[in-house]
Amino acid sequence: MRKFITQSILVLFALVWMPETFAQSSVSWKTTKRMFLLSTQTPVGINRAVEVQTGLNDNRYIRLLIPIDKFDSGEPERDQEVLKLLQANIQPKLIFSTSLMKQAEYERLVRGDINQLDATLSIAKIEHPVTVEITRTGNFLVGTIKTKFTTFGITPPKVAGGLVAKVNDELELVGRIDLADLK
Repeated sequence: MRKFITQSILVLFALVWMPETFAQSSVSWKTTKRMFLLSTQTPVGINRAVEVQTGLNDNRYIRLLIPIDKFDSGEPERDQEVLKLLQANIQPKLIFSTSLMKQAEYERLVRGDINQLDATLSIAKIEHPVTVEITRTGNFLVGTIKTKFTTFGITPPKVAGGLVAKVNDELELVGRIDLADLK
């Protein structure tokens, strides 16, 4: 019994402290900010509550439903600011969507044979065109969007007029889709 309890605690510890070890689709954001005019920091937020949708046959697509309230940056105040910036009160989930594609193109995408993809990202009920750089890494399809806040009509946040903290107008979004979700 003691061995079972020890093993259970170790598994729970691994789930909490090493979540990347376990396969799961996710979306993350990363940016840089200047603090007190002196230092630069790189805040990151991750969301593991992503729902992956795909079509069937020759009507294939990838759609990610990303609940805004599930982003976790390790700082609850920042996560609340993300809710406001992305206007979760208007649209509680970001929606990433590819165009419809034939089955053969979809299979090429999943194999990692397609390196770039045009899609849309819906924020506050406004669809924004995005270009995604695609790589296949192990059992994940990884898409990266390097963009700016202002591309989405968002003013980069700042505190005390930028004297305390000022976020740069740069934003990197990364989606990691478990291939098991792309059946």
